[in-house]
Amino acid sequence: MVHLLKQKIRQYTRSIFVATLLITFTIFDIGFVAVGFIDGYYTALNEPYDYTINASFMQPNITQERILAVAEGIGTNITEI
Repeated sequence: MVHLLKQKIRQYTRSIFVATLLITFTIFDIGFVAVGFIDGYYTALNEPYDYTINASFMQPNITQERILAVAEGIGTNITEI
């Protein structure tokens, strides 16, 4: 009887240990995934936007003065060109 009880305790101990490891790894995995979303949210709020101006040979030349005039017309501040 005592031998059977020791075997059951050993069996449950192993199962509880494995379950604890799986829960721990799951929590860390969720944390690592959440860090990417939090960082992306922070970047979207605090980093300036980047814009690209595409022009073809059929369009008139787009100069820096024209870009600044368009930005001023729509109320956008350009920090670097």
